[in-house]
Amino acid sequence: MDDPAIDRLSVESLLDMLQRLFRAAGCDEEKAQSLACGLVHAETLGRTTHGLRLAPDYLEELQNGEMTATGEPETRSDRGAVIVWDGRYLPGIWLVEKAVAIAAERAATYGIASVAIRRSHHIGCPTVYLEKATERGLAVLIATSDPGTRTVAP
Repeated sequence: MDDPAIDRLSVESLLDMLQRLFRAAGCDEEKAQSLACGLVHAETLGRTTHGLRLAPDYLEELQNGEMTATGEPETRSDRGAVIVWDGRYLPGIWLVEKAVAIAAERAATYGIASVAIRRSHHIGCPTVYLEKATERGLAVLIATSDPGTRTVAP
């Protein structure tokens, strides 16, 4: 591992620490766990740009309202195999995790499924979502962009 934090701390202690920090910043248990797992998983995969170093930014954005700590996405359209959500700037890691799970369920019925999310907070490292789909024999394609701030290439 490139990151000395991983060398000194166990994955379990990192997960526990991050979950406590995200809960203290106002996240409900499910979102705190999702954020912590997403950042630590990215770190263990060697994706340090999308791992632990994002935690301070996420905590600041929870405090200043750029990330919404609680609630659910608003379903704008649901056509069975195609769903459109307004993410309400909820944690992007949690939103994408939830979207992949729903798409996997729907793909079993329709053969394919798509979830589009507008107004999501940063989605973290897309690689962390792949295992949950591939374990079920599915492929997942994640595309992201942020035209409002022009900080992410499509």
